[in-house]
Amino acid sequence: MKARDSQIVKGIAILMMLFHHLFALKKFSLFNITHLIINQKVTTDISSFFKVCVFLFVFVSAYGISIQLSKSNCSLKNLEPTTRKRVLNIIKKTFALIVFIFIAGSIFNLPYTASTDYNNGSLIQKIVYVFFNAIGMCSVFKAPLLNSSWWYLSLAILLIVLVPLLYKLLDKIGVCSLLILTVFSYYIFSLNTTHDRFPKYLLITLLGIITAKYNFFDLLKNYIYREREGNFLLRLLLLIGLFLYFPLAVYLRTLIEPCYYFILDTLSAFNIVLLCFLLISHIPVINTILSYLGKYSLYMWLFHTYIMTIWFSKFTYSFENLWLIYFMLILTSFVFSFIFTNLVNFIEGKISKINSYIYKHLHS
Repeated sequence: MKARDSQIVKGIAILMMLFHHLFALKKFSLFNITHLIINQKVTTDISSFFKVCVFLFVFVSAYGISIQLSKSNCSLKNLEPTTRKRVLNIIKKTFALIVFIFIAGSIFNLPYTASTDYNNGSLIQKIVYVFFNAIGMCSVFKAPLLNSSWWYLSLAILLIVLVPLLYKLLDKIGVCSLLILTVFSYYIFSLNTTHDRFPKYLLITLLGIITAKYNFFDLLKNYIYREREGNFLLRLLLLIGLFLYFPLAVYLRTLIEPCYYFILDTLSAFNIVLLCFLLISHIPVINTILSYLGKYSLYMWLFHTYIMTIWFSKFTYSFENLWLIYFMLILTSFVFSFIFTNLVNFIEGKISKINSYIYKHLHS
């Protein structure tokens, strides 16, 4: 699976996230929304299912890091600079957005957060809370989030640290032993899989690592496309099976306990990845659009809640038509992300040139 395929998966994931947040059940009691998908229940069920977007982001992160590890073959000690660079990159980008939010909020008298926890406490305490938001450590230090969707920052940083460790563990003990160890860990330590914590996303993380290490997608592609005519039926049956899985997953969800939902969500996410790899990535125009959405998904994720809830909720839902509301949030989130990403990259480039200039003259 190439980088563009990963971007397409992220593009689908961000579209699912926006729908999931826009059309949660509580939104229907606050706003008049028309042109639903069949009815309100079906719409909210789809919205609820789209929480699987988190599993997609986790898979792409684990897969991408593992691909780089498979190329470098470094020791854990040598991986430290790369890991630190990845963590600092996320922190820098989050900090840049927080600075923008506070500047824009101050100029236009807009709230910095929807959280009431920031209404009380000293200025120093609020600054500390904001700092924990910037470094993605709110869940560790129990600090209130500036933005409710930023809970994933802690998980994203944890993945950067843990994936190399799990990759090296896979090297040592192999796939079967690692999976058996994982299954036993769930039972021995009674890991909570209903809350948004790492145990819930451990299986999809391992899938990302394993598929990257053993070149699963290359092997699948070589097998399916080895005979153009002979394997057409196989490809068709595989795609039909992948599509049929989703109604089956919805039905199975009614039969099992919530603590096992993560297994279905893991399988659903992997099915979506396979559909992207085998079908969606080959559809002209759609693959390009999804790739662009994936490329700019970071700030679409970090900022969309300010558009739809904190700053412009009345504008967002003023269209009433479900599809117009959805399209406008996609459009506004993407335009902001495109502009802000390029602005941040431009500023970083200028700072880098200034630092190089200073360093050169200090050592000349």
